[in-house]
Amino acid sequence: MLSVALVACAMAATGCEQIKSLSKVHELEGKVDALTTQMAALSEGKPDKKPDEKKAEAKKADEKKVDEKKADEKKADEKKADEKKIDEKKPDDKKPEDSVAKADDKPVEKADKKPDDKKPDDKKPDEPEAKTDAKPDADPQAKPASKKPAGDPALARLLAVVAENTKAKPTGPGNRWSYDGKTGPAAWSSIDPAWAACNAGKSQSPVDIEPRAGTASPIEFTYKPTPAAVIDTGHSLQLNVQPGSEIEIGDTVYQLVQVHFHTPSEHTIAGEHYPLEVQLVHQDGTGKLAILSVLYDSGAESKPLGQLWSAWPHKVGVATKLGKPFDPSELLPETRTVFRYTGSLTTPPCTEGVVWSVMRRTLSDSKAHLAAFASHYPHNAREVQPLGDRKIE
Repeated sequence: MLSVALVACAMAATGCEQIKSLSKVHELEGKVDALTTQMAALSEGKPDKKPDEKKAEAKKADEKKVDEKKADEKKADEKKADEKKIDEKKPDDKKPEDSVAKADDKPVEKADKKPDDKKPDDKKPDEPEAKTDAKPDADPQAKPASKKPAGDPALARLLAVVAENTKAKPTGPGNRWSYDGKTGPAAWSSIDPAWAACNAGKSQSPVDIEPRAGTASPIEFTYKPTPAAVIDTGHSLQLNVQPGSEIEIGDTVYQLVQVHFHTPSEHTIAGEHYPLEVQLVHQDGTGKLAILSVLYDSGAESKPLGQLWSAWPHKVGVATKLGKPFDPSELLPETRTVFRYTGSLTTPPCTEGVVWSVMRRTLSDSKAHLAAFASHYPHNAREVQPLGDRKIE
């Protein structure tokens, strides 16, 4: 206020000269405003700053904010660069959620999620569909297709009545039947009611044969080499052959199914046993059996039998395929006249109605070969059965 008074007095002293221009008025008004501001500042005890100083300070404040912002951005960039270097050096240290997606661009699950937390119906996107044996168009109630060759009724009923004879059985006390002791022939009918014929039957085999002139019709043989395999059934060595070899007795055709061996012979000639009996089992289209028997004595070596003994499997029930087709005709003598009678299986279930043809001529095998067989089965022969009123042709 003092400055205003002084200015007013000065103007009065000069006689209040007339203001010559509008700009001069504005300049004086500005000075008055500045003096007024200074007076207000003095009255509050704070020195007023000049406008230039305020602008400079405002500019500095703005520059400081810009510098601070740049500094923050620089720190952020440096932090990102450091993280990138760490990620490049240690890819295994990444967090599971930061993992790179798989090649098929499907997301992976976080590591902190346990497999047990999944719902039962959850499945990974890249997890293959579970395989199933069922075909899409398969009828679930349909019966499985038979593995037996079509059009082959003989093999379709492959020794159904001699299942106990052809089935592989383990040796030892767990065996249901045997040739000696508590499970021997005398006990067969008591082991299984289905084997009642073993003791109650009237036409059982083997039998003793009196060597006299016979009237049996000749057999027509159609044997040929065929793929075959040997198996230790637990009761004997058995040769299983593929279809193709047949015999014809009368008007009936029988197909060869398998060959097995007994020591000593089951059939006797005038009460005499032979060291080995070879039995060739055949079956017709109705399931009726015809068994051809060949007796072997000790003498010259049999090459066909030697081939089978050398292929003897190491384990019971495990088949061994022969390296080349086997010709069953090599097991027969050249002269093929026979004794014939109606009998039964010589093993459980002792089914009757079997057509037996026992070769009149015998063959031989070496003592070494016979001993090789006996080392496995020293006795696997049923005793002779009563002939009864049966006739041997």
